[in-house]
Amino acid sequence: MVTTNAKLEGSNPDKVIGFIGGMNDEVINDFKSGYEQGAAFIDPEVKVVAHYVGDFTNVSKAGELAFNQFREHKVDIIYNVAGGAGLGWGF
Repeated sequence: MVTTNAKLEGSNPDKVIGFIGGMNDEVINDFKSGYEQGAAFIDPEVKVVAHYVGDFTNVSKAGELAFNQFREHKVDIIYNVAGGAGLGWGF
């Protein structure tokens, strides 16, 4: 709902949200699938951009991935399923 609300400061008209997982595996992708299904329920046109850190501890890589999603893909929000690596988002 964040990406479809044009009144929120910092949001943009693109219907794109982000996902960063620690590993590209079945368990993490179950979280991704639920996120995608929830987004599609709100608006079928919402696109989910996904990247994986490769572990759950690389704070700087997770931060770079998040920054890239905000800058290059114009996401409005990111769902972190990367454990401690998600702390790298305070760029």
